[in-house]
Amino acid sequence: MGFVSTISGFIVTTDAGHARDCIDQLPMLKDDCWPFLPAEIFAVGPASPTLQYKDHHIIHFGMAVKEIETEFSAWLDKFESFFKTMSGTTEAMVILGSETIRSEHPSGRFIYHWKRKNGAMGQTVVWEFSGDERVLFQ
Repeated sequence: MGFVSTISGFIVTTDAGHARDCIDQLPMLKDDCWPFLPAEIFAVGPASPTLQYKDHHIIHFGMAVKEIETEFSAWLDKFESFFKTMSGTTEAMVILGSETIRSEHPSGRFIYHWKRKNGAMGQTVVWEFSGDERVLFQ
């Protein structure tokens, strides 16, 4: 048995081609190790003026797994390392849905958000993070 955990969210990028290349570099589920971040969970919308505005492409993802809460901090680290390798990434959001810790957080939803801060050319990229506690699930 066990309880289900859902992970979903999006990444915003101005370079959909590079994003697709980065996703293609992720392992397939059969080759990945826990906590999983396989290529199959990601989808890049088609290039269309109707579905993107000012060259902002949305990459969405989602999966349902058995009780990831104790490894969620490691999953966030893996995800953060991944999306920060994509050129043109400006924002990312993750939503964790948890059935196992509703007593501590009644909605069972935990939200994590990264926003790239604009800096001068050649400077190190700075990310602003906001959201729920990253290490709740030890």
